[in-house]
Amino acid sequence: MKNPNPIVFLKIPSGVKLEFHFDLKDYEKKGKVLFSKEDKLELIKAILSDLGIGAKTNIGYGQLQIEIKPTNQSLTK
Repeated sequence: MKNPNPIVFLKIPSGVKLEFHFDLKDYEKKGKVLFSKEDKLELIKAILSDLGIGAKTNIGYGQLQIEIKPTNQSLTK
């Protein structure tokens, strides 16, 4: 290969805090809550802490330490 173009990966140094915001709502069907917003938050928390985010998570990159700060703010459209 002549003149290869290296692939550049975005790297976030350890110790950097990321903040995610989710507008979670209960999933209801026929007036019955089938999946609550609290259940959704726990699922998202488990996914982010167990699987991580981004590439190369199987070798330690993208691993997160979860800190949940619930808010009572609601967004209006």
